Amino acid sequence: MQIHGGEGKTKDIRLDFSVNVNPLGMPRSVRNALAGLLLDPAAMEVYPDRTCEGLRRAAAGHYGVPEDWIVCGCGASELIYKIAGLYRGCRALVISPGFGEYEKALREAGCGLTVLKLKRERDFSFDEDFYERFCRAVGAGENRPDLVFLCSPNNPVGGRIPHEMLKNMLRLCMCRGVRAVVDECFLPFVTEKERTLEFLKEYAQESFHTGAGLKNGRTEESLPDEWNGNVAQVKNEVPCPVILKALTKSHAIPGVRLGLAISPDTEFVRSIRETGAPWTVSGVAAVLGEAAFLAWDEGEFRHMRNAVAEERKFLVSGLTEAGAKVYSGEGNFILFSVSAGESLFEFMRGRGILIRSCESFGLGTDFYRIAVRTREENESFLSAFCTWAIRGRN
Repeated sequence: MQIHGGEGKTKDIRLDFSVNVNPLGMPRSVRNALAGLLLDPAAMEVYPDRTCEGLRRAAAGHYGVPEDWIVCGCGASELIYKIAGLYRGCRALVISPGFGEYEKALREAGCGLTVLKLKRERDFSFDEDFYERFCRAVGAGENRPDLVFLCSPNNPVGGRIPHEMLKNMLRLCMCRGVRAVVDECFLPFVTEKERTLEFLKEYAQESFHTGAGLKNGRTEESLPDEWNGNVAQVKNEVPCPVILKALTKSHAIPGVRLGLAISPDTEFVRSIRETGAPWTVSGVAAVLGEAAFLAWDEGEFRHMRNAVAEERKFLVSGLTEAGAKVYSGEGNFILFSVSAGESLFEFMRGRGILIRSCESFGLGTDFYRIAVRTREENESFLSAFCTWAIRGRN
């Protein structure tokens, strides 16, 4: 079973649709920084800064937050494991289908796990039914989680949690003493707007002392409507949400690995930084990340988003016409299901195309995820898919 994209890639694979990175490749700033490193290898003969001060300063400038809100890691995955480790033995909640490393990290940390399932019959959408079930799960008395992992856009579906719904979910978590972690690693493929981060900035500015941890519960008027009257259950220590970011996908550097966790809860950020091994962010990753944030070209990303949206539409149309069930989403990947029959994974592999099986996401063998690539690559994929579909009907 595939656990991650790119697994099973051999020399006979000519097209990799299992890895959902920027189809246009590295942005110019990152390519230039990498070329500079190749011209000056002596720069790699010194230890990297284990606190990533320069990288954090560059990221803070880009996101408009204080440096001490940020901790860097070897991809978002390392930060997921660090956060889970800080909640060792606690209760946690994850959404399914979702990135399998949330559950794996939590189980390794000995956490009791609640899995809230998005419903197939509702196209795995973040709708009112999901919201009501989430509110019940977070307010479930003794079984209430201490930690929640959310992902928007969700991997592998691509659905985004509506902003007002997400704000209410985060408010509810804070009111209930639940730490929410929001994975936004795929957000740059959808929008340049950092609405979740803006919400945290406003919340911190209005309600908390950001320099000494986040104390003091919210007032009754601040609770989501469905929880008014339950203020007695609000904890005095409010765990502010954490946002996960990564350059791995958006900047097409999966071989480098670079992720960030951002939160106004500076005490918790410090705890993440101080747990685990030192120097997990390499000197190469720090240089490329700093270049990416200092020379972030929104024009490049606007061009990328437009290209992804156009090619996504092209792929969805082709898949649907060939008989696949495509699930609504956004971003640089597509989830679809097919009728039982000859393995699509093996068929595609036999034609030099690697796609992503979705069993590790908690879905059946009839589900697959593909990346949105360039038009030429997408045409090659659809040609092979149509051949498979025709064979299945004969």
